[in-house]
This record gives sequence, structure tokens and C-alpha cells, in this order.
Amino acid sequence: MQALPPYKKVRDKIAVQKPTRIMFTGSKSLHKYIGLIALVYFLLMAISGVLLNHPLMIRGISVPPGWLPPGFRHVNWDRMAMREVVFSPNDRSTMMVGGRAGVWQSRDGGHTFSALGAGFPSSAYDRDTFCLLLTASSRPPYLYAGTRSGLYRYDFKQAHWQAIDRDHFGNVEIVDLVQRKDQLLVWTGSGCYILDETQARPVLHPTALRSDTPAPVRAPLTRLLLRLHDGSVLGVPGKLMVDGVGLLLGFLSFSAIFIWFIPWRNKHLKTRGNGSRLFRSLHMYHRKVGIWAAVLLAIIALTGVFIRPPFRQTIAGSRVPAGWLGKARSAVHGWERIDRAVYLAQDDSILIATDNGFFKGPADFSRPFEKLVINLPVGGMGLDVLDPLTDGRLLMGSFRGLYVWDPATNAITNIRGRSTAGGHNPGKSVDRAVGAAIFKGELLFWADYREGLKMVRSDAAQPVMPPEIAAHAGLSLWHVLFLIHNGRIFQDWIGNYTGWIVPIGGIALVIVVLSGSYDWLHRKGVWRKKKKNGQPRPTPKAHPALVKRVR
Repeated sequence: MQALPPYKKVRDKIAVQKPTRIMFTGSKSLHKYIGLIALVYFLLMAISGVLLNHPLMIRGISVPPGWLPPGFRHVNWDRMAMREVVFSPNDRSTMMVGGRAGVWQSRDGGHTFSALGAGFPSSAYDRDTFCLLLTASSRPPYLYAGTRSGLYRYDFKQAHWQAIDRDHFGNVEIVDLVQRKDQLLVWTGSGCYILDETQARPVLHPTALRSDTPAPVRAPLTRLLLRLHDGSVLGVPGKLMVDGVGLLLGFLSFSAIFIWFIPWRNKHLKTRGNGSRLFRSLHMYHRKVGIWAAVLLAIIALTGVFIRPPFRQTIAGSRVPAGWLGKARSAVHGWERIDRAVYLAQDDSILIATDNGFFKGPADFSRPFEKLVINLPVGGMGLDVLDPLTDGRLLMGSFRGLYVWDPATNAITNIRGRSTAGGHNPGKSVDRAVGAAIFKGELLFWADYREGLKMVRSDAAQPVMPPEIAAHAGLSLWHVLFLIHNGRIFQDWIGNYTGWIVPIGGIALVIVVLSGSYDWLHRKGVWRKKKKNGQPRPTPKAHPALVKRVR
């Protein structure tokens, strides 16, 4: 006992270090066990995130329906198997249906269908059809299809598709097709083109589409977070940077398996010493790569948490300066993305739906388009239905319902007969409209994303989805990766709790990043007291007797 006083200072130092040691031990446990629990999730997010940024790399790969959960197989034209329906002008029994399963034709009112597949893209990504247009007034009649991979024309005599101007539009998404008298207007997400078929090979010429409406000064915060998440806020360099972070997350997850498994194997299987060199190498690079990528990993994780429900609702009304989103087309046109377009014959004009609302202008593009105030609820993915009805009315639909808009009175009525005026909140609609069938200005039936076909006219025949779609029409690998990345691929197993996968996974990644950074700083001696010259004090070594007594 008399020998203890010389070590009193050392004992005090050990006592001071105890809280730091406790925090370090707890931090290591958090980093280890949360990391191991979420390891597979981190790997899935890393792989899917990188590939989602480059869809053209995997456009040719399709996933068969047998490999998908039951809830993601087509039933009754659901899940965008029916996006557009066109009829023969004088024969309602002849119809063409376009959607994710390609283009199908029926000559018996929808009882049977045959695929129009000769010359059409075969992969699920490329054959995804957004719009159809039948030019029955021309001789010979043609069927046009706007797909994710460009514009195609079907010749009924030759029973074959032909790609239009593939050299320039082979990788361009065609969002809508509009016929104005003898002109065919082809709409992409960024502009409008006129189809010129006077040459040997049809080509597309750009129009003078413009708007005097100033670009929005502020933009939704969720849009900024989404662009931070995928790196597009910085353009191509930003996407490549995020790709690099995704690859680093994959390495960290992969190396974590060995860092945990090698000590476990040596301890339980008595193979001490085996793999020690691999363990040291992986452990060293795991720490270095982790601290280098810590800030970017935390940003990607947090942005992922807030761009998905339920945390998205907490920032739904927040807006930021539009300049923070980087260079955008809205600075030129007043919008950044075109969703749909429709020709209004009564005044020879065109109405387009964009991410910044609705714009109307002359069909010859002689004047700038002007913005209209239409208080229509539109889902975050944009407008999916925009078609003319009788008496100048328009049918408009998205993931927030299907509505009829009367331009004369500016009245908007839900397809179920409820008006959006008088305090009714149309945002609570249970309908998710993705397609509609209109014959001579009258709505016959429409397609809901989750429930499929919904009949409006009782005397109209209900088209029967061909069994070939259910048996062979799978999803593109890009779409499957998107479902994995947002967690919806698991909805068949966990139901309504699916929305919590991404927030919990993102929070887990933030905890792993913070705990790993703390561990690295602790090992570097950041928390140790420094001498006057700035050098850290060495860790004191206690006398064995003191250590024994303290224990």
C-alpha cells in the first residue's frame, strides 16, 4: 500500500480516460453489430445505386416474371401494362394497346390479342411504350409507338416495325405523339419535333418551342435532395462521384465480412493465424477508405432518408433557390420536363403538361407558350393521362387520381364525380391513373396502376389481358433495381411497413459512418491531452500491481 502514492497521478489519468474508453467501446459495438445487421442492405444499395445511374449499360437485360415477387407480375393490365389505347376510327372492336409489355392488337373487341413484335425491341426496358398514334386517315395507315428507346412506325401490310431516325433518337424517351392536321408532332421530355416522311428515311426536325414565362425562382427541397443523392446536381462529374462512393460502400461492406469472419473463424474453429495477413490488409484499407468517404456517405444516406416517405412529408412544403439545382432547361423554357401534350382543334393550339405546370400555345409555334393556372393535383412522377373528350373537355390523370377539366369554366371533377372545389382535398384520391381508352371523345375504360382495368361504359367489352403477358412479360433489370433501391420490392412480405426500409437503412448507415469516424479519431489520439509543443502525450502504462488493484 505504501508503494501506491508514486502512481497516484497515473491512476488519476486512467480514471479520466474511463469515459472515453466507454464511449470507444460502445462506438465499436454500434459500428460492428449495426454494420453486420445491415450489411446485405448496404451491398444492395451500393450495387443498385451505381447501375441506376447508367441505365443504358443494362438496358438489354430483362428479369422474367417468375423471378419477381407475385405482386409485381401483370394481372388485369395493371402496373402500366396498359398506358395507351387507340381504336380504328370506324370500328371500336379493333384496338391497339401499348405499355410495359409492348404493343398488342385485338380485332374482336378485346377478347383476344396478338403481339405486334416483329421489328420491335425485345428487352423489357426498350419496349416500354408510353404512347401510340394511329394515322388511319393516311394511305397506307401507320401505327406509331413512342417508347423508352425512340420512335417506331408499324406498317400493317408488311407487319413490321421500323425505327425512326434511330441515329439521333435511338436512346431518347418519346413521351407523347400528337397529330395536328397532317403533321405528326413527336414530344420528348425536353422538346417537340415534327416528323418529316417526305425523304427516303423519315427524320425528325425540331420546332421553335419556347415560353416567355420566367423560370421558377424556387424549387422543392425534395428535388434538390434527389439530385444530391444521385449526383446530378453537378452533372456528369457529380454522377461519377456518386458512383465512386457507391463502389466504396460496396468495398466497405465486402471487406467487413472478412474483418468479422476471420477472427470468428480463428476463435471458434481453432485455425489461429490463418488469414492474418488478409485481415490486416483489409482492416487497414477499411479504415482508410471509410474515413475518406465518410462525409459523402453520410450525405447520400441522409438525402435517401428524406426523399422517401414518411420523412418526405416533413419537408414537403420546403423550397430552396432554383439555382441550387444546377443547370436546368427551366432557365430557357420555363419548365424542365415535359410529361404530356394534346392538340386542341377548337382554337388550333397545344396544351402541354410539365413539371412546372401547364402551358398553352399556338400549334404552329409562332408565339411563345403561356402558363395556365389549373389547380389539378398531379403526382410526383408527372401527368400520365392527357386526352381530349367531347365538348372541349380534357381527361387528366396521374398517381393522384383521374379528373375531367373543363377549360370553359376551369372546373375540375374527379372521375368519381367529386369536384375539387369547395374545400375537397383531391390529394387523398385512391386512384392511380396510368392510361385511358377514349373512342370518339368518350371514355370507355381506364387503367389503375395497382388494380388494373376499370370499366366506365357498361356496354363496352372489357379487354382481356392475354396470358402471354402474365407468363413472359417481366421487368427490365433497371426497373427491378429501382424497386430494390426504394424498398418496394419487399412489399409482398412486409406490406405497409415497406416505406420504413429506406429510412431505417439510411439511419443505420449514418450511425455506422459516425461510429466508424469516432473510432478512427480515437485511435489517432484526437481525444488525448497534448503537450505544450502540440505533441500528444503517450498513453501512460500503469504498474501491474495498480492495474490489479483497479480491476
